[in-house]
Amino acid sequence: MKVTIDSLSMDSNVFPKVAIIILNWNGWKDTVECLESVYNLGYPNYQVLVVDNGSTDDSIEKIKAWAEGKIKVKSNFLEYNSYSKPAGIIELKRKDLQFSNGNESEQNYKNLMVLILNEENLGFAKGNNVGIRYAIERGFDYVFLLNNDTVISQQSFLNEMINFMEENKEIGVSVPCIYYYDQPDKIWNCGGKLLPFGWRKYFTSKNICNSKRKYLNISFATGCALLIRESILEKYGVLTEDFFFGEEDYEFSMRMKKNKMKMACVLNAKIYHKLGSSVNKLSERKLKLAFIHHLNRLVHLKKYYPKILWKLYRVYALIYIFLMLRVRYKVSYKDAFRYLMKLSKDSDSLSKVDKKTFDNILRGDL
Repeated sequence: MKVTIDSLSMDSNVFPKVAIIILNWNGWKDTVECLESVYNLGYPNYQVLVVDNGSTDDSIEKIKAWAEGKIKVKSNFLEYNSYSKPAGIIELKRKDLQFSNGNESEQNYKNLMVLILNEENLGFAKGNNVGIRYAIERGFDYVFLLNNDTVISQQSFLNEMINFMEENKEIGVSVPCIYYYDQPDKIWNCGGKLLPFGWRKYFTSKNICNSKRKYLNISFATGCALLIRESILEKYGVLTEDFFFGEEDYEFSMRMKKNKMKMACVLNAKIYHKLGSSVNKLSERKLKLAFIHHLNRLVHLKKYYPKILWKLYRVYALIYIFLMLRVRYKVSYKDAFRYLMKLSKDSDSLSKVDKKTFDNILRGDL
């Protein structure tokens, strides 16, 4: 079925049902700008699920105030629309979801926002999985994971994405072209390719999105803006919860490749993502987050590779990391060696990088 803007007068029930899941943690300013852009979409059959990951600021109050039209969003990519807000909010606590009968999602999808409150910060994957499981239980056809620090300027964005998926049934997962928020002519990535030895390559050429091609085959899909068929989640599972911060999209991509599931980037759909386009020097916190990233990858691949191959891969990875720390980030020899020794020790002993491990790394010394 072809879904087009021209057919908006049709009964919305003929359009596939899409759950747009936005995870918030102490980031209401980004979240309300993202919501402002989402509620300007022309697609007639979607519902927004905002999952709050145990925010300790006033995020809940601010999100509700935005929904009531009390906060006017300023954005470089869209004009504030006082009429595009949800007609109501259903507020649910995660612990109570198992007792819900689903009736709250049988009303007007687009005009009813669901706000799910997690009692604590569950991390990216586990927090999103709360929303994913909610959507699966209520019969949505697609789940669209959208970072709260993104903005959509195309009214036809979701039509383009769903159009493509409905015309290409063999493809189970898709992503849009993702541009830098602060440099809107520069591509962050249009998906990517999984490479040997735990590496990946982003597709970033501007010529890709300006070509006449409608889509690009990919083997790596970022979790920043990820559209997944509900049937894929039912068959192959939700995001891995082995990692508190990061790695979930890499693991998901490897799982899709292992199961020969096709993925694509829809080239005429674009969003803007708030992230730095360059990093010249690591702060102490960024160094620790880089350590977590490398630890995640080593722990993850330990499950995929035979032991001897994994140990050989780790030697190669540690050499590469050492050179990166020294040459790119100017880390001292002493600190670089200490970094590698801890990375080697932790990757040997751990089977997952959970919240406790994450917190200990951020609080401790490398």
